[in-house]
Amino acid sequence: LNAAGMLYRVDRVESVWAELAHVLVRPHVLSYNARAKGLILSGNASAVPNLLLEMQSSGITPDVNTYLFCAQAQLLTMATQNHTGEPQHDELMKTIKLARALPEYKKSSKSQISKFQMIQETSSRVSTAQRIPLSSVCIMGWHWPV
Repeated sequence: LNAAGMLYRVDRVESVWAELAHVLVRPHVLSYNARAKGLILSGNASAVPNLLLEMQSSGITPDVNTYLFCAQAQLLTMATQNHTGEPQHDELMKTIKLARALPEYKKSSKSQISKFQMIQETSSRVSTAQRIPLSSVCIMGWHWPV
């Protein structure tokens, strides 16, 4: 999934996921996190928030990284689709609030916490229609498409 995402091929991300669904007895949180990263890198960030619903319906509990990837996807979607205003920012803030409510959040690395803060600050700027370069919206330290 990660490799397909790094090739920026959403079709491959989804086909690998379909193949894994037949092999894995039950996908786990790491599988969903890899899928989220693949979707983001392959240009389908808007599909990532739906993964939370899919996970919940499957009885899988999201972890801090799940919410971090979801928040990155929401921010990227806001910026690239010119979604300014409070509704999108509020949804992103709900995602961050869910992450912070997890007991494991207190044990998160400084890097993870810093990324949540950067996403929150950047979302505030995007929601007020400030022009922000795409490189400033790509918070995660991944190899982003140019």
